[in-house]
Amino acid sequence: MRFHTHRPSTWRRALATTVALVVAAGTGVAHADVGTDRPAPPATQLQVAADLTGTGTWRTVTLECGPTGGDHPAARAACAALDTRTGRAALQPVPPGTPCTDVWGGPQVAHVRGYVDGRRVATAFDRTNGCEIDRWDALAALLDVPHATGPVAQVTVTMYPTGSGRGHRATLECGPTGGDHPRAEAACDALLSAAGQAALPPVPADVLCTQQWEGPEVAHLEGHVGDQKVSTRFSRHNGCEIARWRALAPVLELVPVHGWPSPVPVDR
Repeated sequence: MRFHTHRPSTWRRALATTVALVVAAGTGVAHADVGTDRPAPPATQLQVAADLTGTGTWRTVTLECGPTGGDHPAARAACAALDTRTGRAALQPVPPGTPCTDVWGGPQVAHVRGYVDGRRVATAFDRTNGCEIDRWDALAALLDVPHATGPVAQVTVTMYPTGSGRGHRATLECGPTGGDHPRAEAACDALLSAAGQAALPPVPADVLCTQQWEGPEVAHLEGHVGDQKVSTRFSRHNGCEIARWRALAPVLELVPVHGWPSPVPVDR
């Protein structure tokens, strides 16, 4: 008895080939659909409208966080402010009946709309009493959007490591970041933060400060931050001055770092 090896007929081979092609095509389409999925949009997307003069002159900007984006001139600092506990709390309006100090902090008004971490936000800010001032200050980096075109902040930093003699000088621009400051990104984050803004004015003469000394360093800051003109001196000669210095250390400490341009030396 002879046994014959079974060979599929031509039509069966063609059918098998067609099925394989269909399966492969289907698989390819499925992979293509997955591969072309768009990345998820940023969880934080805001529109900020601010009138810093109370004259009806508004500027509107957008902000995205995670990753940072939009046309907000100080986006990194604004996202950092939103990522703090005080910043998140400041997004909520002051509850009715809350006792607030009867002080006026200025004519500034702002409106914020959008999403923060996927949660809808629609709130207004002003500086008409102590509670509202606290809310504004907690999100100053987000709300202080100057009307003028150009950098939000533009300063010249001069630092004397020994307090006198030979020092270093650098320029810094924020929103967008620029100048020859050796740590411009970190410096702008510090300068535009709430703590940095609070450290800009000199310590009032009648304030009591702890008697301590951290070093001979002295620095001068000249220029503008937002609409505020800045011309002030920093040192590390008592508790109050040390606190100011620490708040703005990335701005004031002009220490050359490998890979960054060195500040221009100057003589005092």
